[in-house]
Amino acid sequence: MKAIKNKQITPIFLMIALTFWWVLPLFAQQKPQIRLKTSVEANQIKLRWAVDEPLAWRKTTDRTFVLERYTLLRSGEFLETPQRTLLGEFKVPELARWQQKIEENDYAAIIAQALFGETFDTNFSKNANPIEGIFNKSQEIQQRFSFALMAADLDFEVACFTGWGFVDTQVQPDEKYLYKIFLKEDATKKPLVLKEGLSVADASQKADLPPPSEFLVLFKDKKALISWNYTLLQDVYNAYFIERSDDGGKTFSQISSLPVSSLQQTQNPTPYTLYQDSLPQNNQTYQYRLRGKTIFGDYGAYSEVLAGEGKATVNNAAQIVFSDIAQDETILLRWEFPQAEERNVKHFELLYAPENNEQAFVSIRSGITPSDRSIVVKSRTPSNYFKIRTVSVSDESAESFPVLVQPADDTPPQQVQELKGVIDTLGLVHLSWKPNSETDLEGYHIFRKEKENEEMTRITPQAIWQHSLVDTVQLANLNDKVWYYVTATDIRKNQSAPSQLLMLVKPDKVIPVAPLFKEVTTDNLGRIVLRWEKSFSDDAESYHLFREAEGTWHEIGKVRSVKDKEVYEYQDDKVKAGETYAYMIKVQDRSGLWSNPSPVVRQKSALPAKYNRGVHRLRGRQHSKGISLQWEAAHPNLAYVDIYKKVDGGQPSLWRSLKKGVTQTDDQPLESNTVEYIFRPVTTDNKVLKAETLKLTRQN
Repeated sequence: MKAIKNKQITPIFLMIALTFWWVLPLFAQQKPQIRLKTSVEANQIKLRWAVDEPLAWRKTTDRTFVLERYTLLRSGEFLETPQRTLLGEFKVPELARWQQKIEENDYAAIIAQALFGETFDTNFSKNANPIEGIFNKSQEIQQRFSFALMAADLDFEVACFTGWGFVDTQVQPDEKYLYKIFLKEDATKKPLVLKEGLSVADASQKADLPPPSEFLVLFKDKKALISWNYTLLQDVYNAYFIERSDDGGKTFSQISSLPVSSLQQTQNPTPYTLYQDSLPQNNQTYQYRLRGKTIFGDYGAYSEVLAGEGKATVNNAAQIVFSDIAQDETILLRWEFPQAEERNVKHFELLYAPENNEQAFVSIRSGITPSDRSIVVKSRTPSNYFKIRTVSVSDESAESFPVLVQPADDTPPQQVQELKGVIDTLGLVHLSWKPNSETDLEGYHIFRKEKENEEMTRITPQAIWQHSLVDTVQLANLNDKVWYYVTATDIRKNQSAPSQLLMLVKPDKVIPVAPLFKEVTTDNLGRIVLRWEKSFSDDAESYHLFREAEGTWHEIGKVRSVKDKEVYEYQDDKVKAGETYAYMIKVQDRSGLWSNPSPVVRQKSALPAKYNRGVHRLRGRQHSKGISLQWEAAHPNLAYVDIYKKVDGGQPSLWRSLKKGVTQTDDQPLESNTVEYIFRPVTTDNKVLKAETLKLTRQN
């Protein structure tokens, strides 16, 4: 049959990838076997079988399968001896019988090409070396196997014609059967060890096919995004058909002659399938519904009907370009927006916040007409942040960058009142005061001196929001007093008069003073690094680090005091990533006296810096058969990697999703100028790591 010899693989199979019922257990077994599946219907039982390993499948294409049925149960009673019935012997038809089928059915053409074609469009190199030739031959068998069973799964009638399916019509509703399919012995051929296929079917247990699960449609600008839970019914359906109506649901038509199926064959597939349909126009109601198809050619129930309209969106956001405030604190704002896009704008909104915080912005003026470009409002607070929100006719929105408008102000805050404090036996000074009520308050500054005749020194590098502070003084020096006052400052840096001077007397305890932790971080090696300033006790001899475990503190390290050393450090490398640890320090002086514990600090450990990336060392190679991509995993908790594909600078779309352990994949030859592969790693706790991009340019 010359038609078979020259026929190329039909493009429909290059556009879809299916998760087959017979492929799923393939990698878990050691020996090939026949997979058998049954479907109970009214007055009949359908059967489908397939060999689950390419080389074994190839060897069975000229051999005979024997199908037997054993009646196990009748009228609720088990038979002492199951009743055996030979249902038939099945073999791939001879080449001559395929011609008419090929002309009528594309799926038959695919199977015939896989079975009898001299080549299978694998694009092998003409100058391949022997090793490459062996590899290419193996790849060709794999492709023949995959495409043949793919076509059989999509057309049950063709599967039956090929000798891979059968309809048992001699069934009784009160009986239960065991079906067995096995390979008939052939003395003229080399023995082939192939495990038989078995399946139990109860003729009374006909189950209705369910509708697709979690069917959703999201309408956008001239497009509809359609999704459903593919994984939930993957054992029932291997293909889906989407239908659309533009006449109010009177008639529905398939949006494509091709089925839509899962793109994955992993043990942990992404549960949802996403399909994008182009809408002929916006502002017209379209309705969608979905139904699945089984490998037996049966269609399931329709999903619910979902309707909606495409709405035009705006491509730009308005931007505030001018602001001015008058003496009466009236504020004028002007913004820019392309006039050509006004038709897609529903209205503008003015947003306000007293501080530059995304969560603080609220809408204070809505319904601003698309042709307006300015607005006048009153100042609300000493600091006014404004943004313009552009709302499209489809109710999507985009916001401008914030701008700050402030009225003039040279009035300082009121003097801080009710300053009080106490020095504990550790030399910690606990200060507090009554908070000021100004709305433009920036914070407070604390000043201190330790000798009565010296100048006050500011001890807060930046204004603090709290109306309390813990300071540290030395208890062992000759000065037995310390003095403080506090000032308030507003956001324009106007500073109040000092509070009343507060004098505090130091306690006469001489035990050493525990230092305060200066910094607690994790380093690139995953260790928790603790840094603290030296103790104010001149006779401090050693610092003892304690870590809490199950409610008990354990000493984990000791650091000797060094003269004139200001900052100390300890690295705790006995930690587990993701755990939170509590630490404190005690100081021992030369006399053996112990300080009280330092304030407890807590730090969550992290993975070493090398684990910040999910994948690395991306490599892409173009060759005669297409593109080979390779990478390496860089994170121990990597769960899977989503690969997005962007062609010639277009929009990226999900291309592959590969589980941990898969570090290479192949693509078709590059037909465009450039292609970008964007690797999006995800950990087992659903944390999305840094995306990595690999760009390839077509080789002339």
